[in-house]
This record gives sequence, C-alpha cells and structure tokens, in this order.
Amino acid sequence: MVICKSTQWSFKHHLLFILDATYNAAVVTPISISLWWSVWDLFYALSTVISAKTYPHIGLWVLLTCGSIGKLSLYLLQHSFRHYVNLAQRSKLFVVIVTRIDLYITFCFGMAVWVGVWTLMDEITGINTPSTMVCLAISLPGLFILRSLRNGVSAPMNLDLDSNQKLFDYPMLFKVDPSNDNSTISQYVYYFFDCFITVTVIDVLLVFYWRAGFNILDLYLLPNDPTLSAWITVIVGYTMFICVLFLQFPALNISKKLASPWQRLLYKSGYWILTFIMMVCIWRGIWNLIVIYAGVEHLPMPYYYLVPLIAHICIVSIMFALNIFCNGLSGFTKVDDNCLNGSDLLVKNIFQTVSNLMTVYATDDTIDEPNESTPLITSQSTNEPGLQV
Repeated sequence: MVICKSTQWSFKHHLLFILDATYNAAVVTPISISLWWSVWDLFYALSTVISAKTYPHIGLWVLLTCGSIGKLSLYLLQHSFRHYVNLAQRSKLFVVIVTRIDLYITFCFGMAVWVGVWTLMDEITGINTPSTMVCLAISLPGLFILRSLRNGVSAPMNLDLDSNQKLFDYPMLFKVDPSNDNSTISQYVYYFFDCFITVTVIDVLLVFYWRAGFNILDLYLLPNDPTLSAWITVIVGYTMFICVLFLQFPALNISKKLASPWQRLLYKSGYWILTFIMMVCIWRGIWNLIVIYAGVEHLPMPYYYLVPLIAHICIVSIMFALNIFCNGLSGFTKVDDNCLNGSDLLVKNIFQTVSNLMTVYATDDTIDEPNESTPLITSQSTNEPGLQV
C-alpha cells in the first residue's frame, strides 16, 4: 500500500498498527459503551424517583436542566478555574486526581443531557418513523451548518489518553477567549454565545443525530429478532471500521488535493457521515448485546439498579487505571476541516509510536498548515482563530 512506501513502515510498525486497532476496537470501545450503559440506567432510575404521577416527565426535565446548567457553567468558568489551578506549582498526583475529577464531572453533566433529551423524545413522541425522520432532518443540516459532523464520532474513531487532557480546557466552536486583560463587554457576550452554542445547541443536535441512527436500525433491521439484529450491526460496524483503517490514507491524500474550501468541507462531511454510520452500528450492536445478555432488566428491585451501579464503579476504575476514561466522553471536539493537510481524517490512536508515524504520513510532502480550527466567524483585522473584537 501507499502507506508502506511513504513512511517505510517496518514489521514492528505494522504490528503496532494492528495491535493499536485491535486494542481500540476490542478493549476501549466495549468498555466505553458499557460505561454509557451503566450511567444511562442509573440516571433514568434517578429521573423515575424524581418524577411524580401528576408530572410524569418532570424527572427527565430536571435531569436535562441540571446537566445543561452544570456543563454550561463549567464552560463559562473554565478560564477562571484555570487561573486558580496553577498546574506548574502542583504535584503530579494532584494533577492526576483533579484531571480525573474534571473528566468525570463533565461526563456526568453531558450524560444527564443525553439521557434527558433522548428519553424525553422517546416518551413524548414515541419510537417511530416520523419522530426519527424529524430528528435526522434537524440534526444533519444543523451539524453541517455548524461544521460539527465530526463530533458525532467517538471510540474507536476518536481516541485519546486521560493524561493528554488539559485541566479546565474545553474545546469551543468559535474559540472565543475572554481571559485577556483587554476583554470588553461585547467579548464576554460573544463568549457566552460561544459556550451556549457549543454546549447546548450542538449537544442537542448530537443527541438527535444519534437517536435517529439508533431508531432507524431498531425500526427496520430485524425488529422482531433483536439479538440477531444486534449481532449483525456489530459485524457490519467492525467490518466498516477495518475498511476505514486502510481507506483513511487514500482519503487523506484526496483531501490534500482539494484546493477549494467548499470541496474539502463537502468531502470531509461525507467522510464523517460514513464513519458515523459505522459508529452507530458498533455502539447500537454492543449496547443491545449488553442489555440482552446482562439480563439486568429481569432482576427484581433493588438489584435492577444495584447491578448497574456496581458495574459503573468497576468500569470507571478500569478506565481510569487504563488512562482511557476520556473516550467515554461526549460533546464538541473540533470544527470540521480543522486541518487543511487532511490529518483530521486519520483514526486517532492510543499507541504513541503509531500516532507519530501517522502524523508524519499526514504532513509528508505538504506545506505546514495550522492545526487550529478554522473559525466560522473572524474579524477583518486578524487571521487568528476564533471571534475577535
């Protein structure tokens, strides 16, 4: 293949590449999905406790409100938190502990939003074709307009280590930074707008997007045989993942040859839609298999919720120990077409050696391009990313 000629991979590099992909697909992804399943059941149980007979959905609304306000507050206050937590003067143990706490709290707020929005849609509109198509009709154009289709993918496509995370440093759509001394009132208004769009609008669109993908498979792929349907989607999803692993390199080469921003954006949007289909197959298949074979739904109370709680504690401990908890996170990561050299199309790796090689391949024979997200809104007087005032 071209990859072998371009970077002259040795047997060791090929072996690392295979091990990396296997580890991503066989370890990180199932653990991440299991984490989501455990939190989903626990949060839904919490919403049922809060709900009253007079207002049957009040628990879900409380969950959604708390998650949205909590996550929005973290985004709004991240620069203040970062100012008071000077990592240069802290011990490594302090950084490790606080980073994990930050990751876990952010994850829980995000999950509250996902469970609230998704379950409210299911209970209010039902799981049917009209509801599914409305979600798809709203989310797909919305994410494309906001250049956020790539945020619909996670493990095994988008992977990272917890140790690579920066404390209280959440990615923003417009990359507004109000932390400098010359910030004006309008800059803070832009910053709030940036946080609101990133946290609230994009999160809801992502929930709609994933719900549409899940429901299409639930409604039309062997609905009378959920076990076989789940196994088929797992097989299709992982087959697509294997194809993406090798097709990412020619896809990258094609991307680098596209000079027009619109051509590049449309091309990458198609790439992310294809990988999203792969993600839905993998996640929906493994999720349903967990539900089917775990048999938690058939347990009497309180074991119905005790088992997910114990599973959640074990899964979180394992993910923190393996340094991979952040792969269970959801939300905004990068703007579509943020790398003009096409390196944003590569499957993100865990093993550092493979990551370095793929970075070399991505930048080989290309002009150095900025890795920062291309802003959606910029001023006329600067080329710096983000909203400028």
